[in-house]
Amino acid sequence: KPLCNFTAEIIEDVAYDDGSGSPERKYAITGALSTGEPLPRGEVKAGSFSSLDWVHELWGARAIIRAGRNVKDQLREAIQQLSPQITSRHIYTHTGWREVGGRRVYLTGSGAVGGDDSVTVELRDVLAHYQLPNTPREVTNAMKASLRFLDVAPLEITAPLWGAMFLAPLTEIVYPDFMLWLYGESGTLKSTLSALALSHYGEFDRKTLLSWSSTSNALERACFLAKDAPVVIDDFAPQSDPFKARELKRNAGRIVRNVGNRAGRSRLRRDLSMAKTYPPRGLVISTGEQIPDGTSILARIFTLEMRPGDVDLDKLTAAQDEAHLYPHALAGYLLWLREEWDGLSRQLPDHVREYRDHVRKELLGQHLRLPGALSKLYTSCDLGITYAVATGAISQEEADELRPRIWEALVSGSVAQAQRVEQERPEKRYIATLNELLAQGKAYFEGVNGSQMLGDNTGERLGWCDKEYLYVLPAATYAAISDLLPRNGLRVKETTLRKYLEDAGILERDKNSGRRTKQLRVDGKRQRVLYLVRSKVLSEDGENGA
Repeated sequence: KPLCNFTAEIIEDVAYDDGSGSPERKYAITGALSTGEPLPRGEVKAGSFSSLDWVHELWGARAIIRAGRNVKDQLREAIQQLSPQITSRHIYTHTGWREVGGRRVYLTGSGAVGGDDSVTVELRDVLAHYQLPNTPREVTNAMKASLRFLDVAPLEITAPLWGAMFLAPLTEIVYPDFMLWLYGESGTLKSTLSALALSHYGEFDRKTLLSWSSTSNALERACFLAKDAPVVIDDFAPQSDPFKARELKRNAGRIVRNVGNRAGRSRLRRDLSMAKTYPPRGLVISTGEQIPDGTSILARIFTLEMRPGDVDLDKLTAAQDEAHLYPHALAGYLLWLREEWDGLSRQLPDHVREYRDHVRKELLGQHLRLPGALSKLYTSCDLGITYAVATGAISQEEADELRPRIWEALVSGSVAQAQRVEQERPEKRYIATLNELLAQGKAYFEGVNGSQMLGDNTGERLGWCDKEYLYVLPAATYAAISDLLPRNGLRVKETTLRKYLEDAGILERDKNSGRRTKQLRVDGKRQRVLYLVRSKVLSEDGENGA
C-alpha cells in the first residue's frame, strides 16, 4: 500500500544540550523520490516529526503524501521502522564545566579541556570564537605572556580585566553578581583592550564581540550559553534617536539586573505556560562611552574609566602579537582548577567573605555590592598569581610584590565607584538640584517666624523657611527639580523620594499623623509641606550641606 512517493530514513538522533536540563532533540533525515532522485538531508525537531509538516518544508511540492485518514500516522511508523541504523549523538551547545563520563571537563568550541575527542561541542555566532586547546602547551611561557597583559595600561584598568578572565571559570563556586563596565570617550581603545583580555578564551578582536545593538533576547541567550566564561558586550553609546536610546538603556538595565540577581526574564508561551528562562551563567563585561543611569544599576557594576593615553600602544602591539599564547595559559589554569576543585569549593567562599568584610569595615562601608565585587576580583587575581607561581612563570618573591599592587589598584577603582554611587542616590540628587535652583535664582523660600527669605524672589516659590526647617511644597519642588534634570530626572516617584529623605535624616515625619507631610499655617491658610532639616540641606553660607 503506497503511502507516499518517496522514501525517508532517520540516520541520526541528536540531542543538543545547552545545560538547561532539557536538551533539544532533532532527527537528521535523508530520502529519495520514487524516481531515485536523492532528496537533501535535513534536521527535524523531535516534537514536530509526527506531524510530517516537515516533509514539504524540507523537500518541497514534489514530495507527495497520499490522502487518507490514517496515512500520516502509518507513514510516521513506516519511516521509523525502516530506519534500522540510527546513530545517537550528544552535542553540547554551551561553554563551561560539565560532568562527562564521570569526569569534570571544560567545554569550548574546540571540544573539552581535560576530556577526549569523543566530546562534541557546537557553538554558534560570536560564541564560536571560544576555542581553547584541549591539551595546553608551553604553559610557563603562556602564563608569562598573560601576566604582561597587566602592563598594557594602568593596573586600575588591567587588573580587574585580567582577574575577570580567571574569575569566570569559578562561577559555580563564586558567582560574579556584578558587571565590569569600561567607559570613556571614543578612541580610548576600550573595545580593543577588552578583546585582548578575552583572547584568553580564543581568537578575538573588537569585531568579534557582542554588541549592545543586539536584541535583549539575543544578549540574554548569549550570556546563558557562555557558562563559566566571560562575555564582552561592546559599544554602549548615546543614540540620537530617542526610541533607540530608550531601547539601549532598557536592554542594559535588563542585563545588569539579570546578572545581579542571577535570573532570566520570565516569559509565557502562547498556551500561557512558562517558557524557559536564560539566567547569566558567567561574567559579563561591557564597554561604552557612557555608564547607565540609576543607583541600583550603578551598585551592580564595577566601573573602569579609560582616558586618552591610558593604553601604551607599544605594549599593546606586543601583547597582541603574543595573544595566541593566552588560551594555553587559560587551559592550563582550568586543568589546575579541576585538580584543586574540592578544596577551592570549601575555601574560596570564606576568602571572599573575609575580604568583603574587611573592605566594608575599613574602606567602602555598606555600598551594596561593591565590597563583594572587589573581594571576588581580588580572589581571582590572587588565584591567577598562585597558578603563575605553580607554573614557574614568576617567583614567589615576584608574586608577593604583585599582590599588594593589584589590591591597591582594585581598591582605588572601588573607592571611585562608591563615590559615584553615593552621588547618584535620589536624596543626594534632590538636595544638590534644590541648591542649584536657589543658586541660579530659579526658586526661593519665603521667610516665616522672623526669618529672612532664602533665594531670589524672581524665581518660583517652593515653600517657606525659618532657622530650623525648610517647609517644602512637595509637588512643586519635585516638578521644578525634574525640569532641571530633563534627561534622567530623579528616577523615583515623588512619594518614594520621601522615604529616601526620611531614611537620610533630612525629612521629619509628623509624629501625630505618622505621615511624611505636615500641615503649616501660613497667611491664614493651611499648607501641607515636607519638613526638611535646614542644616542638612544647606550649609551656613547657603551651599549644599548634604
